Order: sequence, then C-alpha cells, then structure tokens
Amino acid sequence: MPNRLGRNLQKVRKLVTAYYALPRGGWIERHTQSLLLFTVKGTNQPNHPHLGCGVYISRRSLKHFVERRREEFSRNNSSEKSLMLIYSIIDKIQKTIVNFDSYQFEYPNKFFYSKNYPLSSNRGRAIRIVIEVKEGRLEIVSIHLRKT
Repeated sequence: MPNRLGRNLQKVRKLVTAYYALPRGGWIERHTQSLLLFTVKGTNQPNHPHLGCGVYISRRSLKHFVERRREEFSRNNSSEKSLMLIYSIIDKIQKTIVNFDSYQFEYPNKFFYSKNYPLSSNRGRAIRIVIEVKEGRLEIVSIHLRKT
C-alpha cells in the first residue's frame, strides 16, 4: 500500500497527464480546489520556516505550470520527453521545499524555495517554487526552472 505522499503524487501525475493533453487556456473542473502534496518534516534544515505545515497546490496553478513547461520543453523535445521532464520536476517539489539550497521571504506572505539540480557536469538548473499562505495553509502558486 503506497504512503500518503505516493498517493498524492499519483493523483497529481494523473492531473498533469490530463492537463498536458489540453489546449492552452483549456477549461478544467474545480480549478480552485487545492490538493495536499505533503507535510514538511524530516528536513536537513534545523530551522525550517514551515516545519509541520502542509503544502498544497491548486488545480489552476498545476495547469499553468504544465502549460508553460509544455511550451518550453516541446521546442527541443518530443511530446513524451517533455511530459517526462514535467513529471521529474513534480517529483522534486518535496525535496526542493524540504531540503532547499536557498530560501527567501517576501513581505507580506510569499516564500521562495530553490534547489539546484545538475543536468550535466558543466551546467545545471534550479527549481524555484513560490509559496503563499492562503486560508491559513501553504499553497504553491508557481514553479519555475532557472539556469545555474
């Protein structure tokens, strides 16, 4: 039986697959619904600012992420490869937030988490996740890739 994170990640991957197939700007059901991804625990950051907090993502934010990355990745990759790259980023959300390389707070309620992931021996990318406190919980509002 998969753990909660596994079940949540499975659900998000199914949505990613569905959103990948939609045309840009396509309509989705329950776009404001937030999905629990994980709870911050087991971190190597002794003073993690969100220890014990649940991290959510709305269906709208997830669809926006998929649309943007699909456009970006499909310029140089097949559709299958682009979808696999999106999955790999989704799979790294928890690691990026729990064991971040950099963290920044922006008043009044934005939090930026970044983690570097090497792509090859001479270059890499960082995943940068923007979180806001919404209705008393942490919600991912955007996920970006940055060159390092």
